[in-house]
Amino acid sequence: MKFKRKPRHWRHSGSVQPGPEEAPPPPAEGAGEEPPALPGAGTVEPPPAADPDADWVPPRNAVPFGPFLAAGALEWLWLQGWIVQLVPGLSIFR
Repeated sequence: MKFKRKPRHWRHSGSVQPGPEEAPPPPAEGAGEEPPALPGAGTVEPPPAADPDADWVPPRNAVPFGPFLAAGALEWLWLQGWIVQLVPGLSIFR
């Protein structure tokens, strides 16, 4: 069998002839297997990112909604019978 010559850039410079390629060593025992997981391993979460709204300050004329929501709930509890008589559509909330 006759082989063609390799291109010049494939040839080795000098008179050293390359030897046969060595086979890779056999895998060690248990190679390729994952080690057993330890309890709690890998559950460490990174610290939370800084909240960009943490330094937010409400405007001077802002109205807090909490007191008004509480007042509306108390109004509904005490006056629901009278409110339902005025607005019959609200009877579904009784």
